[in-house]
Amino acid sequence: MDDILFSARFSYLADETFLNDAELGEALGVSKSTIGSWRYGSRRPRPDKLKDIASYFGVTPEWLSGHPEAEKFPVS
Repeated sequence: MDDILFSARFSYLADETFLNDAELGEALGVSKSTIGSWRYGSRRPRPDKLKDIASYFGVTPEWLSGHPEAEKFPVS
């Protein structure tokens, strides 16, 4: 996982929700401080949580985790 790219992509998606970190944390089942640490790149989610986050935002886990050639949206 590319930590910097994950952080940038997560922050972008989080900003698009118009939720504050506490509200987003509640929606994702984590604390406000965890959301902040993901935004600023000091921590990254576990693989199972990464899948939950990607599902919440409607993107692929591969794209969210920073794989440069991964598709953003799941192929139906």
